[in-house]
Amino acid sequence: MRTGAIFARGSCRALKWMAVLGVVFALGAGQAAAQVKITVPKTVDEGGRLRISVSADIRVPASGVADTMTIAAAITPAAEGVAGTNIVDATKMLTVAEPTDYTTPGSVVLNTPRNTNTANYHETTLTGMIELQMQSDPDAEDEGIVVEITLTAPTTTTVQNKGGAALALMVPTGGNGAVQTDGTIDASVTIDDTDDQTFVWSNVKPATPNEGAGIMVTLTPKPTPVQLSYPTVLSVDKAAYSVSPANYTFAADDSDTADDDETFHEFTITPPNPDGDRDMDTIMVRAFVAGSSDARVTPQAIEVADIHGLPDADDITAKAYMSDEEGKMDDKSEAMSVMEGAEHPVHVTVTADRGTTGYPAGEKLEVTVMGTAGQGRDYRVEPTTIEIASGTGKKSATFKLWALEDEDIGEEELMLTLKVMGADDKKGSGEVMVPFSIMIEDATAPWVSVKDDAYDAIKMALGEDPLNPDDTVMVMTDDLFMYDADMYNVSFAASVEGAAVSASSSGEAVTIMAMEAGEAKVTVTATASPMSSSLIITQDRANVAQVTFPVMVELADLMITLSGPEDMNIAEGMSAMVTATANRAVTEDTMVELIQTDGTASPADFMAEPITIMAGEMMGTTMVMAVEDDMMEDMEMLTLEGRVGAMKTNSVSFYLWDAAVPALPIIAQLLLAGLLGVGGYRRYRRR
Repeated sequence: MRTGAIFARGSCRALKWMAVLGVVFALGAGQAAAQVKITVPKTVDEGGRLRISVSADIRVPASGVADTMTIAAAITPAAEGVAGTNIVDATKMLTVAEPTDYTTPGSVVLNTPRNTNTANYHETTLTGMIELQMQSDPDAEDEGIVVEITLTAPTTTTVQNKGGAALALMVPTGGNGAVQTDGTIDASVTIDDTDDQTFVWSNVKPATPNEGAGIMVTLTPKPTPVQLSYPTVLSVDKAAYSVSPANYTFAADDSDTADDDETFHEFTITPPNPDGDRDMDTIMVRAFVAGSSDARVTPQAIEVADIHGLPDADDITAKAYMSDEEGKMDDKSEAMSVMEGAEHPVHVTVTADRGTTGYPAGEKLEVTVMGTAGQGRDYRVEPTTIEIASGTGKKSATFKLWALEDEDIGEEELMLTLKVMGADDKKGSGEVMVPFSIMIEDATAPWVSVKDDAYDAIKMALGEDPLNPDDTVMVMTDDLFMYDADMYNVSFAASVEGAAVSASSSGEAVTIMAMEAGEAKVTVTATASPMSSSLIITQDRANVAQVTFPVMVELADLMITLSGPEDMNIAEGMSAMVTATANRAVTEDTMVELIQTDGTASPADFMAEPITIMAGEMMGTTMVMAVEDDMMEDMEMLTLEGRVGAMKTNSVSFYLWDAAVPALPIIAQLLLAGLLGVGGYRRYRRR
């Protein structure tokens, strides 16, 4: 049966049979011709079947009659070798099997056939199987048995092996078993227990152990040993702790019945008194069982409270109370805030629930009041250290708290830390930090402040899209700040973080100019000063207000739009202006070519020079001229489109009129000129 991890085996029965098929012993003359074989496994699972296979290659003499040969198996519980050593694996513990561990084995009868041939012998192969049933028991111990194999040869006819030698029991080299003096073969087999021998911790007493008092813990083997003994060594992982006894042997129970007769033992763990660190200890109790490389026992964790340990942070509370008219604590009026510069303080009561043991035992607690970094000028406490009395239950002590006038405007939260320590440092160091907060009310009115809708005004000035380089935006300060102009003079300043924009302040306007692509932060600062006729109680920070906002600058994709004059009519010899307007200032000189895309006019009918927009500018112009010739022509249509590389602009259109017309009465010429002047046109043809 299994007694430790060293006995680990595969779970697949087929693999186990493959491992034992080579274990054979033969019945025969001992040379290669011997053909009677028996295979016996070296191990069998508890509750399983030990299967012994028989194979006999025999020779029946001429005229031999039918007969039988019997191979029987018997079990002897005594193990071979040294008692307590596994007969298969010497590293494993082994017990001697009892009759209740197996059933009475049987035998197999092999029928030898009749040989009707009167002149020659007849050879054949006989096979059979002997099955031995193993029983289960409540222990976890492997047992050893000896299987004795006996051959009863045929009596009527002299049967030989195929080699012609007489039948006899033989063991081949490496086989399982040995030939005895009486001609039988003894084969050693281990009954492999499927249970694991374990040990279980239980019953830690007291349930909440403390330093300076013994701790009892029970170790119980599962299941109870029957024949084996287990020497065990115990230890604790902290040097200041000891365990007694440190060595113990769990002896065999010899019951082999049930767990009613459990073998267990109580061990005493002695903690230090005290260890001087005020911390709870978590110790690990370990037990190592002899005879195995594997620790059968899971370590037992035990938490040991320090008798001078400090209360948990959850057991320490602080509450503030108002002062009465004389400055004494009014414990019926809880204070939710403290007024800056008030004459009387609030009273903060610190309470420690020291439980039923009064931890730390027989010792006062010291509570030191500490402020967070940067708030040292916001408050004053008196005294800075208070003492909470020793004893059990809830104990309290109180300190006074004033809020001091400072440079800040508006309500703020005062964050304090209460550091709790034992009053006697000889009993160990250690501290518990408990937070305490209270609001400080500030009644100071600012001289200048930022309007609630200031950011809306900034967004409206900047627009939805990022600025382009060289764009200029103006923000009015009266959209950002509010103040009493009858009481204060306010000056404004602008500063910039980042190179994307520049900013300047002049009067009541802040001008922002986009410089390059990127992001910048603009801060507008308003500083108020009282007028000479005003009665002002000064407070430094009340006169300054700031608003900071981001500005994005991007170089937008270039777009150019063409526009022409309102009068689209051009007479031969006359010109009209075409303007190219970019959506942003161009970064280099940009030429806009004018290309005819539609109309009846020919290239000889007009002239149009390219438009150049100079670097840093957004606009350029050129003149479109109707070329004068001596040909008589109808009115012609001209449509031009701008090209900058692959980019196209919109188009503009013109009507070109021929200047060569016949002599008309003066009234007709005036009428034609009037029509051309108002943008109309007539189709005129010389007759």
